[in-house]
Amino acid sequence: MKKQFILSVFSIFFAFGAFAQQPLNSAVHFETAKAELTQEAKTNLLDFSNHLKSFGDYSLEIKAHTDSRGSNTYNMDLSNRRANAVMNFLTENGIESHRSTATAFGESRPEFSNQTDEGMQKNRRVDLIGTVYTIDDLALLLDRLSANDVQEFHFAADEDMRLTARNGTTVLINANSFETLDGQSVTGDITFKMEEAYNDLDIIAKGLSTLSNDQMLETGGMIYMEAEANNQPLHLKDSKNLIVEMPTAQQKQGMELFMGESTTDEIVNWQPTGQPFATNTKSLLQLPPRPKMINYKTISFKPYNCPLPKIKTPKKPRKPIEPREPKRSEFQYNPSFFKKLKLGKTKIEDIEQKKYEEALARYKTRKERYENRYMPNYAADLKKHEEQMTVYQNQVADRDSICHIKGDKYYNFYREKNRKIDSIHTAKHHEQLKIWREVREKKIQAFENSTEVNTDSRSLRAYVFNVNQLGWINCDRFRNTPEEELMAVSIESTSSIKNEMVYIIFKDGRSAIRPQKSGQFYVQKNLPLGEEVAIVGIKVKNGRPQLAILDSKIQQENKFKLNYENATLKEIRNA
Repeated sequence: MKKQFILSVFSIFFAFGAFAQQPLNSAVHFETAKAELTQEAKTNLLDFSNHLKSFGDYSLEIKAHTDSRGSNTYNMDLSNRRANAVMNFLTENGIESHRSTATAFGESRPEFSNQTDEGMQKNRRVDLIGTVYTIDDLALLLDRLSANDVQEFHFAADEDMRLTARNGTTVLINANSFETLDGQSVTGDITFKMEEAYNDLDIIAKGLSTLSNDQMLETGGMIYMEAEANNQPLHLKDSKNLIVEMPTAQQKQGMELFMGESTTDEIVNWQPTGQPFATNTKSLLQLPPRPKMINYKTISFKPYNCPLPKIKTPKKPRKPIEPREPKRSEFQYNPSFFKKLKLGKTKIEDIEQKKYEEALARYKTRKERYENRYMPNYAADLKKHEEQMTVYQNQVADRDSICHIKGDKYYNFYREKNRKIDSIHTAKHHEQLKIWREVREKKIQAFENSTEVNTDSRSLRAYVFNVNQLGWINCDRFRNTPEEELMAVSIESTSSIKNEMVYIIFKDGRSAIRPQKSGQFYVQKNLPLGEEVAIVGIKVKNGRPQLAILDSKIQQENKFKLNYENATLKEIRNA
């Protein structure tokens, strides 16, 4: 039987908020007892994968099924091979494997009857349940772009620690270095958070800039640090410093420590401290990283849905409408001009009076019927409805009580299972922490007993600073350009400041300037004449990220306009 492929895009819906999900589903069918894809299926899967990848941010569930022929074991293996065939094909064509999950169900979840050939053919399928994510907010886009998320470290307040971040930043912390903002001592565990920005993407994603009071800087890296204990922010004691090592492939003269100062427009302005970098670090102590809790999966379960049928609400009787007594003034007879002359005024009034009396007679008949029949019947129906409502409310209460009891049993069953799983993994983590502490104590003791201290070879590839406050720090040097060689740049804005960000990236050094918006333009002064730059724009439009890159040079006249195109997060990261 020829394999068929069905690609269906269900109606799109957007959730309120900055981050919306959109379903994108399809299915591929197989021949009996086979797991190979036909050419037609490959073509359609390729179309599906291209469409899915065009959104840049997505997830995919692959669910494989069989018909009922064959044993359960055979069908489970067959559906697993079908899931792998689809997964492998999509991975080969650019679907990132970490965004996909595959599950084999065998014959256990038939969507169609297995009593007919047509039904069995429809059950021999792999469902693809894709979810694509749209971005409606620039802040969210920048957060998704950042490949260097906040890193957390945990340690005891009374311990010496050496922390190494993802991009190589090392922070040496002496025991009891922190206190609360009101000067109270800290005990127990400390949570230390760090962010690193060593490349243009990190600088852009975090909204940073290499400016110090409108003077250009060349950066050697930017670091953000904060600490807390018991959900309270901490700062360094006056007598305590952190030793921060910022890695570099080549040390450059003139680099010094800058501290970040937030401005009213939420852009960090760098203030020089006058502290040049050091070339060595006294400490050689290399501590093992604190073990983290192993990521484990708890048992997932659907919200409880009470199986008892819903009880229909009794319909309230409709109150009869009381007839309205006619008024004599409502009956006017307006014949034509000649007919009016022929009839005369008295005859016309007689006709009007007759119509009024006929209407009055009908009103009296309806009034009598309303008072003697309709209203008594309505009163009886209303009383009956009240009795029905009493019965209905009792039935609803009984149903809700039963559903509540059943629901509690359902949730307690899964909660207990997950509690046991959590207990097992927590015990394992505590055992790992115990071993880690023993190893760390041995290393600390060995270091303290050492009588020979050598130069740390790693520090020869790092900028080393003493830092006496948390927040943003920057390893920088000024780009000293003569005033007569400084020019201004203006870039036409295409969106609101909330949905667009523009940067000027210098190609000869690590400088990234974020010009500020003035009217319909982004304007930046004091840029060095003749420098080659890339003007980069990022914005969000219709839920999709857009990117513009313009290669140019700082000249006498600098007015630029960016041409945006839709781009995936991967394309922006690799630009």
